[in-house]
Amino acid sequence: MAARSPAPRRVHPGDSAFTWSTEQILALSDADLAAYGLRDVRACTPPVLPAATAHGASVAAPVAGVGTLPASRAPGHDETAKGLRLTDVRCVLQGRTVLSIDEAFFPAGQVTAVCGPNGAGKTTLARAVAGLQRHCGSMELDGVRVERRERLRHTMIVMQDVQRQLFTDSVRAEIRLSASRSGAGGGKLSDAEVDQVLSEFDLLSCAEQHPLALSGGQQQRLVIATTRCSHVRVVIYDEPSSGVDRRHLESIARAVRDSARAGAVVLLITHDEDPLRAAAQTRLDLRPPSE
Repeated sequence: MAARSPAPRRVHPGDSAFTWSTEQILALSDADLAAYGLRDVRACTPPVLPAATAHGASVAAPVAGVGTLPASRAPGHDETAKGLRLTDVRCVLQGRTVLSIDEAFFPAGQVTAVCGPNGAGKTTLARAVAGLQRHCGSMELDGVRVERRERLRHTMIVMQDVQRQLFTDSVRAEIRLSASRSGAGGGKLSDAEVDQVLSEFDLLSCAEQHPLALSGGQQQRLVIATTRCSHVRVVIYDEPSSGVDRRHLESIARAVRDSARAGAVVLLITHDEDPLRAAAQTRLDLRPPSE
């Protein structure tokens, strides 16, 4: 019989609403979990995604039962295809090669998941694409070579340490700044438009607070919310779902999908299968290049 808990009651922040044993949690149905805003911790079948077109020492074969090979992994490519292309990209740190990609292509308007064990080069790839990490080789955006400084203007990255990405004195101002920095006319955003974004990420009640006064989860959602207003050409999410509940995971996955629908190249770096299932369309598996 499925475990049932008392009817929800009003609680104050920091209070415990319910207490469950492990057995009770595992007995809850998916509908029960959804009602309480909980994610399913039970093992689920991993999503099967087509493998991104890429090859090189850092590119791992798709995980059995998780990824499938694309129709072709040949170096040749369509010069007219919109997206981000990496050619002979190498990153060396302290004399050791930490990322080695002969060629990879990430289409615009699509979410590419980047997966792999710790030390495989996922964050290094994100930093290189965003122009934050020096590298050998070249990158092209829609067929035009873009240097590191240009990519800094064209790219937005949601880091794991989001405190480094908060600059203003209020949550509302952070949303406006993001739109302003991207040329989207932050000054033209009405309070209603800002409120709509904040409401989607459960941040409306914090609109006038200082960003650094928020909890870690709220800060993470705030930085992700700013991607909704950025209108940049490349958006990178580095482990955006860590520690979030079911409801907030859904809003994050929606933001990731919306970035792609707006025509951006979207990279989703994650160990978490839930955002893969909810947002990703192709998958790139990385491995340490020395393996």
